[in-house]
Amino acid sequence: MPRLLADLPRARWAHLATHGFFAAPDSKEREHLFRPDDFLLGVGAERRGAAARNPLTLSGLVLAGANQPTDADSGVLTGEAVAGLDLDGMDLAVLSACQTGLGEAAAGEGVFGLQRAFHIGGARNVVASLWKVDDEATAALMNLFYIHLWEKNEPPLTALHHAQLELYRNPQSVPVLAQGQRAVDWDETVQAVMKAPADPKETPKRPAAVKDWAAFVLSGAGR
Repeated sequence: MPRLLADLPRARWAHLATHGFFAAPDSKEREHLFRPDDFLLGVGAERRGAAARNPLTLSGLVLAGANQPTDADSGVLTGEAVAGLDLDGMDLAVLSACQTGLGEAAAGEGVFGLQRAFHIGGARNVVASLWKVDDEATAALMNLFYIHLWEKNEPPLTALHHAQLELYRNPQSVPVLAQGQRAVDWDETVQAVMKAPADPKETPKRPAAVKDWAAFVLSGAGR
């Protein structure tokens, strides 16, 4: 994790494909990652526990070493740690993991989570997920997203929109798209998937399930 913390402030683009978490009440994440004392309030309702003081500690990414809690480098990157970084040079952060767009909702203040933490640090655009995602469908979506972003020079918001539409219309192509350029039929599949339909408003006969293409959202400038 120290290497990641050192590299993120120097990055223009960051793609983090790992395990994300939001330690919601009564969740396994809260049970395994936190102690009851982390949520303690004082006699006057002052926030004494670390999690009570800063809700950004409840969201984060699980990295190598997370299964070694006695290690000083726990392998758990929290939103609190991300918010403390200088990310002013970061144009885009893609959090390709489960539930990276979730967080603690505070009345009148929105959601405190990993997505917000990257914006606090200075990142202009953040792509994050709203629920647990399928690995293969996510890999396919991200491959299409980066083709639109880097090869077609589309803004991040447009690139994500086009990638999601293509996945929605072509669920049968997910296995090939997930493999990337390693797939034998990669070029032909990409060309077929990106071909504009005769009627863009027509619903495909067998569209992809919502859970497989709609989990990721973009916040920020969008360009």
